[in-house]
Amino acid sequence: MQQCVLVVGPGRSGTSTVSGVLSRLGVDFGSDLIAADYSNPKGYFESASFLRLNKKLYAICHDAKKVDAPSLEEVLKLKDKHSIKCEECINSIKKNSLLWGLKAWRVPMNEFFMDFIGDFKVVRVSRNVDCTAKSLVKHVNKRKGVEKINFEEAKNITKGYSKEIELFVSRYKPDLIDLSYEDLINRTEFTVRELASFLDIPCTEQRLTLAADFVIDKEEIESRRSEFNAERKNIFRQLKAKLF
Repeated sequence: MQQCVLVVGPGRSGTSTVSGVLSRLGVDFGSDLIAADYSNPKGYFESASFLRLNKKLYAICHDAKKVDAPSLEEVLKLKDKHSIKCEECINSIKKNSLLWGLKAWRVPMNEFFMDFIGDFKVVRVSRNVDCTAKSLVKHVNKRKGVEKINFEEAKNITKGYSKEIELFVSRYKPDLIDLSYEDLINRTEFTVRELASFLDIPCTEQRLTLAADFVIDKEEIESRRSEFNAERKNIFRQLKAKLF
């Protein structure tokens, strides 16, 4: 029987890192993953088609420029109307994989897809609120066409995400594991073993080591970001040379 691993957590809380670890443990997140970039130098482990559909549905039921998510009521009003597209999207991701994964974009939006996910477990990721908010400010304020936010607003958004997740958990009462980003960084091997055990993944020491090695420290993250910056500057120089 197929089972979905649903990764949820506030934006910038470490859900991409956790999803990367899960991928190395054998969870299939699909083939059309969003490419790595400056913000997530090791990748997002997020289906591009799933994200595109989420954003289209978000724009239909909510003001796309707002950072807060639509309410459950807003989503439920439109759920049946878009069910065919949602089912096709989920089927294209899970295919025949026995253990497949979804990184939730905004938890209230999950309601569009829940009828087609089937059996699932939840990995709920948390991180220090202040650290999450600082990262969110940096991430949101460099995007075009989105309202700028300050630190206090980011903290409120982060807390809002957590409330959305609480409502989702209360609604579905799934089999769930709470995973701290700080534990993943500071007690990597122990946390990866805990995650594998929760998902009943039989792992060799080699696979556990491979999954644990996905977690990198701040120095390596900054090094990879420098590489992205250098590549971006090089592309800009080449375009400039062609134009002038």
